[in-house]
Amino acid sequence: MKKKEISEIVEMGAKAKLIFSAEDRTTPWDCRIDLTKHLIRFAKLVAAKEREACAKLLESRKTGANELMDAVRDMEAKAIRARGEQT
Repeated sequence: MKKKEISEIVEMGAKAKLIFSAEDRTTPWDCRIDLTKHLIRFAKLVAAKEREACAKLLESRKTGANELMDAVRDMEAKAIRARGEQT
């Protein structure tokens, strides 16, 4: 995942009150858990699931009637899956 994507996820987590900073602590013994790593892992899992769903949708639209269009749909599905392999 790119640094920009991670920072966007962290920002969304902060807005959703899932990520806390030292300023959020109300007392010295406030033990709020920083969920940043968990949130990033969850976002990666959601993104992977969505990519796979999109790729499968493209593959399901292959008809066999037009080899060129079927090849294009295969290439598109492959490109969508490859996005998960980018860093």
